[in-house]
Order: sequence, then C-alpha cells, then structure tokens
Amino acid sequence: MHLTGSPLQLEVASWGNNRLTNATCFLAQVYVMVKVGCHGPQCAAVRVRRIPKSTNDTARTVMHRIGGGPANMFDAYMSTFIRAGLSLYDLVEDRQIKPYASAIEAYFTEPDTPYSASGISSWDGTDVYPIGEVAYSQRFSQLLNTFWLASVAPHNITGTFGFRAHNVTRPTIESGSDMNIQNITGLRVPDHLVMRVDPSWLFTLFLASVGMLLSGIAAALFNYLRRGPEILDYSAFFSRDSPYVNVASSQLGSVEDVNEQ
Repeated sequence: MHLTGSPLQLEVASWGNNRLTNATCFLAQVYVMVKVGCHGPQCAAVRVRRIPKSTNDTARTVMHRIGGGPANMFDAYMSTFIRAGLSLYDLVEDRQIKPYASAIEAYFTEPDTPYSASGISSWDGTDVYPIGEVAYSQRFSQLLNTFWLASVAPHNITGTFGFRAHNVTRPTIESGSDMNIQNITGLRVPDHLVMRVDPSWLFTLFLASVGMLLSGIAAALFNYLRRGPEILDYSAFFSRDSPYVNVASSQLGSVEDVNEQ
C-alpha cells in the first residue's frame, strides 16, 4: 500500500494437520467521515461515509511500506504482530515446528475466545479454510486495525487515558511514555435522556387518534347527507313548554312553575 493507492499484497499461511491454507490479502487505504455520538461516557460511531482522498493529505502509516523508513518499521510491525499471537510454546527455542495453533489463527475460527479456542491446545492445529474468504477478510482487517490502534494509542484501547489528567496546554511528549498529546477544539452537545417512548402505548394512541379522526369525518359526512329540519336536534327545548306535549301532572317541568313544585 503506497500513497499512490496501490494495494499492499500479503501472503498469510496457516498450517493444519491435513491442510496448508494460503491466503493472498490486498490491503488498501480508504478515507471515511465518521459521526460519533456519546451518551454519558459511552461513545460509538453513528454514521460512516466514505469520502475521496484529500489532495493535501500526506498522512502515512507503517502499512505504506515507505522506502528507507526508520529501522524498517513495516517488518518490525508485522513481526511484532505475528509474535503477539504466539503461545509460550512457540517462543521456546529449538522447538518442533507448528505443533499448536496460535491465538491469531484461532481468532479466525472462534473470534470470541481465541485464547481458549478448541483448536489452540490441539496438536492438529486450527483449520481456517472452511470459514471462507469474506469472514477471513473481515477478521484479518479487525486484527490489523486493533493491533495498529493498540500500538499507536494503547490508552484508548484500555480506557486508561484521562485527557484532563495530562498536560495538554501544548503539544508535548510525556517523559517515559512517548505519548504525543495535542490540543484540539471540538463541539460537545449535552445529551440527557428525558423520556423514552413505549411502543405499545404509542401504537394505542395512534389507533385512538385514527378512530377519532374517522369518527369526525363520518359525522361531518352524515350531517351533510341527512334530510330534515335542524330543530329536531333540539327536541328537549321546544317540547319543554309546548302545550301539545302531554306531560303528567306529577312531572311538570318548567322553570316558570318553581313555586308550584
């Protein structure tokens, strides 16, 4: 992988008892814009969008295999990356070749428990061929990215970096830690959970609202289509004092005969 965009080719081999698996990997660099959202101390990526490379971007990493780099950083990085997944047996001198699977190989088959995978203590090793090209590519990228982050920003991985606890008044390198700390201006929007919608009650409210809306439409439609005088809607008022309405003497009802009642 170079600044010109040419992918870096890697040959990765994995030994098993009955099969040797070779994977040809091509590493390319992409640029993305990430929107990060935080709720309290927990932060995560909300949206990720791929963007073209900026013309003035000259950022380089150890994966670019820069010619004449200091101390051959790429070879040092890859050798450290491989050794990080070896077992204690693999680090012993004059040992037999490849008796057990490494944690890196076990990560391809059992990513949740690479150090306690079933094949890590087996003499036959771990066969990574059945997982397929897609899963292999994803997990190999995860390994490289995680190891790279742990190399350049270990405190971000372990969560032990306190920004306020360090001197950030100016770019500096702490003595003994070789940590480059820089100040940057950002925008922080407070986010506090006030209420949470209950889906069942929201659905009930929606049904009730739709029912009332349909009832109103039906009432307006029936009122438009009906035939008859409107006075029939007010029968209680015009029949109260009408001489043509037969009301029993014990049930006289009028505001004019209060004294009689």
